[in-house]
Amino acid sequence: VAEADRAHLAGETPFFEAEFRMRHKDGHWVWILDRGKAIERDAEGRLIRAIGSLTDITERKEAEARLMVSAAMLADEKERLKVTLQSIGDAVICTDAANRITFMNPVAENLTGVDVGDALGKVLGHVYWAVDEESGQRIGLTRPSASERPRCDHNTRAVLVRRDDTRCSIRQVVSPIMNDRDEFCGLVIVFQDFTDARTLQRQLAYAAAHDALTGLANR
Repeated sequence: VAEADRAHLAGETPFFEAEFRMRHKDGHWVWILDRGKAIERDAEGRLIRAIGSLTDITERKEAEARLMVSAAMLADEKERLKVTLQSIGDAVICTDAANRITFMNPVAENLTGVDVGDALGKVLGHVYWAVDEESGQRIGLTRPSASERPRCDHNTRAVLVRRDDTRCSIRQVVSPIMNDRDEFCGLVIVFQDFTDARTLQRQLAYAAAHDALTGLANR
């Protein structure tokens, strides 16, 4: 405060402004916004008259302090969630409302074959392309309509088509992200490599419908 006052009196700043605490006569402290300006000086530049105002900003400063605490807590929670998603065995991809990728964990990098640095900010189809294993049609991942109740979409018949055209069977769960105003904010796609399980299912289905000795259909 003293330095701001000195700088203005020396003509180095166009006006004086500082935030500081003042002690009330009953002992408690209040935050003050002090603004002032020299309006008349003598021939040697010394101050003759000044004008200024003092504003009680205690409530604003207390609100700022609460916001700082909340921001710190939110940052901690975000970091915990990030570490959790980085550590789990499932692949996770998150998008924003415009279908651009905002997060991708290492398992998702391995399954898609796309590096996270190349994925962030790109549209989902740039990284994640899933089709139905029977029809070959792309499985659309879209936002829920205004009249539709947001829900998780489970699919165990999906096939992930990678950039190099290799494929793997996956099990995916797609969940919309909605804010407190029920506005769509993006998607969370959780998927697993389901290739071994699907291969076993096909083998079991074949064995159940064919004679083990002759290989002929028994149904």
